[in-house]
Amino acid sequence: MSSAALSAYRQNSIDTASPGRLIVMLYDGVVTALDKTTSALEAAPKDIEIAHEELTRCQDIVLELMQALNHDAGEMAVRLATLYEYCHHQLVQANATKDISHAQPVRAIFADLRDAWTSINETGSVERVSA
Repeated sequence: MSSAALSAYRQNSIDTASPGRLIVMLYDGVVTALDKTTSALEAAPKDIEIAHEELTRCQDIVLELMQALNHDAGEMAVRLATLYEYCHHQLVQANATKDISHAQPVRAIFADLRDAWTSINETGSVERVSA
């Protein structure tokens, strides 16, 4: 598949996804980027440029998730906002120090959130917590 076709396919997947599926896709993006960061920082020599790019990608995703929260949704939105703020702080620390130990809890959190949202999507009980 050509890169243009792959890009069009990805864009179509995003355009047609439900809100719950979009959240899962964003969570997947964080997990994947953190896996790439870990590989880059464990390589010999370390690939600082890739680590920086992937950690910045994670920070951007978390900021998007924070901005998309529907604060009228109640306690769940408040809890997610607090969790996202913590994760963003950890990612900034990881990027500043190039120390993956700051980002490891974030990966675990986002993997758990992804699993929870996947389960919610499968049961069809998605509440309006985000955009």
